[in-house]
Amino acid sequence: LLAECVAQGGSVSFRAPLDSARARQFWAGVTTEVATGARRLLLAWLDGALAGTVQLHVAAQENQPRRAEVEKLLVAPAFQRRGVGRALLRRAGQAAIAWGRPLLTLDTREATPAEALLRAEGWTETGRIPRCEEDAQGIPRDVVLFHREMR
Repeated sequence: LLAECVAQGGSVSFRAPLDSARARQFWAGVTTEVATGARRLLLAWLDGALAGTVQLHVAAQENQPRRAEVEKLLVAPAFQRRGVGRALLRRAGQAAIAWGRPLLTLDTREATPAEALLRAEGWTETGRIPRCEEDAQGIPRDVVLFHREMR
């Protein structure tokens, strides 16, 4: 799933092609943080297949006990444009409330489907970091920072 999203140019911290060893290393780190309680991993299944994932990561700063970061909202290419990303984002908000972390933050590259989804779901643009991330062609793009107080 991670490699497929990277191959499509997803704004998920890696460059294509993502080899399986690096992907396994990434997921090993995620599972370690899930086991320690520092991260929540949510999965979406459609038609018996893994359709997507999203993660909630506890803000590391002790003076920010209400905040969690939404990370790696991944939707398998075969399931895109079917509401999976929207459902995962909403479920992440519910999980954050249950976890006692109702203030969510997230960043994504400008002019992506993720940015459009966040705006449609009522997230607020907090700011931009100019030319922060390279797209699949190596062109520097802005990263848009968002936040949302879940209720």
